[in-house]
Amino acid sequence: MPLRPGPSHLWIVRHGESAGNIARDQAEAAGAPLIHLASRDMDIPLSPRGEEQARALAAWFQQQPAQ
Repeated sequence: MPLRPGPSHLWIVRHGESAGNIARDQAEAAGAPLIHLASRDMDIPLSPRGEEQARALAAWFQQQPAQ
């Protein structure tokens, strides 16, 4: 059986801004050496700005031609 070619592009996207990012920025601005999160970093939700970033990226991907 012949192999199917793979995609010609691979998009790597990092998550949008999270509540953890905001806490880190506030801690750095205050000179605090540590931040304490209520859960694992990967479980911290996106901030409203991060949600908007995700929606904007989704809209951009929807405009890209199918491969």
